[in-house]
Amino acid sequence: MKLDLYHEKLTLWLHGKYLKKPGKLLDAGTGPFGGPFFGFERLGYQVLGCDIEPADKKIKKVDLEKKWPYKSDSFDYVLMWHVCEHLKNNLWFDEAYRCLKKGGKLIIVTPDWETYYKRFYNEWGHCTPYTRILLKQMARKKKFNIITNKIFSNIPILWRYTLRAFEFVAPFKAKSILTILEKR
Repeated sequence: MKLDLYHEKLTLWLHGKYLKKPGKLLDAGTGPFGGPFFGFERLGYQVLGCDIEPADKKIKKVDLEKKWPYKSDSFDYVLMWHVCEHLKNNLWFDEAYRCLKKGGKLIIVTPDWETYYKRFYNEWGHCTPYTRILLKQMARKKKFNIITNKIFSNIPILWRYTLRAFEFVAPFKAKSILTILEKR
């Protein structure tokens, strides 16, 4: 696994715009490529990764649909990068909340059901769709502060040259939701 240009730029943007300072980060659902894992590691974060099928010896085998094997209040950040749509229940949300320290941030990126619904179930493993409204309701129930809850897409020709590319939304493609929540 290695850091590609997209994940390098993405982690730089997330760090600079929303996270600001390195801390202890759980990359929950690291996936086969581990791009954000290595991006945050390069920025000085203390990164732990977990996945149901770890692709690297640095990643711990964890079933995110069950209780997570981490202590309560132990992370500054929990990252769920295109993971929650692959999970059949919402236990991940409760577990992320439990594992975060007070003031810790939960970073969620998931396909936006409202713009992606025609293709959502065509992608292997997709089973639970999310919308911005649903994520906002979930955040309120757990008493998270909502830092951002917006439509997010990337335009590869732009992010190669500027981190501001992550601020633009491509009108011609399916979009994702970027939701960042802070534990009160």
